[in-house]
Amino acid sequence: MMIGCAPRIPSLPRVVQNHIVPQAFEWQHKDISKVEFKETTDIESHRHRSTKELFNLVKAKLDQLDYRPRNYSGIKATLIMSVPEKDLDRRDRDQSRKTAGNWGRFERVTPDFKPVWIPVETNLNLAGLLAVHDQTHPYVILLPGTFDGRDGLYVRDTALLCYRHGYNVLVMEMRNHGQSIEHWISIGWKEGRDVLAAAKWLKMKGGDRIAGEQLSVAVIGFSLGAWYGIRAAYDASVTSQEHLLNGGVIAFNPPVNIKETVLDWNRKEFRGCELTLRSQVFKQFDSYLRKRIKELGKETEFKAAGETFDVYVELATNAQQLSREEVYQRAVLSPEQIAEKVRVPVVVYHAEDDPLVDVKHSQNLKRAIEMNDSGYIKVIIKKKGGHIALHEVEPQYYVNLILTVLEGLKR
Repeated sequence: MMIGCAPRIPSLPRVVQNHIVPQAFEWQHKDISKVEFKETTDIESHRHRSTKELFNLVKAKLDQLDYRPRNYSGIKATLIMSVPEKDLDRRDRDQSRKTAGNWGRFERVTPDFKPVWIPVETNLNLAGLLAVHDQTHPYVILLPGTFDGRDGLYVRDTALLCYRHGYNVLVMEMRNHGQSIEHWISIGWKEGRDVLAAAKWLKMKGGDRIAGEQLSVAVIGFSLGAWYGIRAAYDASVTSQEHLLNGGVIAFNPPVNIKETVLDWNRKEFRGCELTLRSQVFKQFDSYLRKRIKELGKETEFKAAGETFDVYVELATNAQQLSREEVYQRAVLSPEQIAEKVRVPVVVYHAEDDPLVDVKHSQNLKRAIEMNDSGYIKVIIKKKGGHIALHEVEPQYYVNLILTVLEGLKR
């Protein structure tokens, strides 16, 4: 039996899901950024500053950014905060290898983004899209959220924002996402290293491009992708590879304790039985989960074990010849571990009204940072922004936050 009472919850009509709220990213066709960086006019002087010194300047600028969120209510608020890209048809397609990544969102705007396969382990490549100005430009790696691939509107438009501001951009589809769907997840244990492998590939072996270590590589992650970004920052720090992510990490609404999030997503009371924001989201999530389990050939085992997110994780860990708890032990980091070990600049943004990943994740991390006096992590908590919907609630702040970090740490 499936957990919760999703069968009693009717789906929202497609016209509501896809059209009732105006298209995301009203700024996508124009540059509305007002960010200036007088400190970086002397490029050579800027490049020779320490990472921590540059990050201190970034943190000061972030504190000065205007934040004027829109007020939403009713069905608009539900859709904006739960399905920010408002394209559920595309999400359905992303749950199959045959149709994932075929929406054509990038191609309609620019031909510059080309499909690539990123070597992350021996005999394991992950899918992505790469757009390059030239080898001297800094790189940004984008990590989509749970069940999302390259073609989500929030992914595409953030990629275009970075590319139009002079950055080379890699949209990376992580394990069991998009064109990489055939590879089981490890909820952060291996994904952090995958990000580092991609960063190294961009710096040293991006096709026929060769770039020096000093060239900056930044990461922007959303939801589960945000957790992978934090995990990559940790893995880089404990292996003395901080230079691989010298452009910093921006993490939007991260599930800092991934085990706690998975167990939350199992709970009947977390889901609700009425037409609530959460119940609508999880009705869709359950559908996506069943589709990808079928894609991986584990439909019978999934149904027999209860069809929950925790079962999904257990099937993934069994495929890697480990128990669920063994993978949790490898994947989960405490806020104290993160605060103590991370030596890569990390900016975390979380909204108090996030309906899917409780803001307590980032609040706990913020307390740990204050206790450990960490100078490498800044946590920003605001009242509004939903779940990875800051671009809808306050698009100007979203743009300025990203460019403040990227430009301030650029090499």
